[in-house]
Amino acid sequence: MSRTSADPELNICLTLQFIMTNLLWLLHIVFSVSCVNSQISFSQSGPGTVRPGEDLTLTCKVTGASLTDSTNMYGVCLIRQSAGKGLEWLGAIYYNANSDSTATMKGRLTITRDTNKGEVYFKLTEVKPEDTCVYYCTSHAQQNTSNGCMYMIYYNRNILIHSSKRLTIFIDIL
Repeated sequence: MSRTSADPELNICLTLQFIMTNLLWLLHIVFSVSCVNSQISFSQSGPGTVRPGEDLTLTCKVTGASLTDSTNMYGVCLIRQSAGKGLEWLGAIYYNANSDSTATMKGRLTITRDTNKGEVYFKLTEVKPEDTCVYYCTSHAQQNTSNGCMYMIYYNRNILIHSSKRLTIFIDIL
C-alpha cells in the first residue's frame, strides 16, 4: 500500500518528526548556552549603604571569560531590581569597549573596565533614595541584540537570580 501526502497518518508522522527534530536542536542550543555561561562567574562589591547625593561604584569581577573576547561573552551588564518591582537594565560595556546605558541613567552612570584585572566598574553619581535596589551583574548573551542581558536573567535564573551574585545597596536618607 502506498501512502500519499493526503494520508492523515503520514501527515501526523511527518509533523511529529518535524517537532522532534526542532526540539532536539532547541535542547542543543539551550545546553550549549548554559555550558558556555556556567564557565563565567561574577563577583560584585560595593559599599552597601550610601547617602543621597553621594556617588556609588559597583565592581563586577569576571572570571572564566575575557572582557575583550566576544567568543564566550559579548559584554557585562548591570541590572537592578527595586522591592516589589521588575528587573531594570541600567547599562553595559561590551568586548570592544563600547558602552551603553538606559535613557534614565544617561549622565548618571559611567561604565569603565580594567581588562588586566577582569573588572568592570559601574559608577552611579548623585544617588537618590529610589536607587535603593538589589544590583546584579550578568553577561550579555548575544551580539546584535538589545535584550541580551535580560535574556540571561530570565532564561538562566540559576546562574544569576538564585545565586549569591547580587549586591543590595541601601540609600540612607537620614
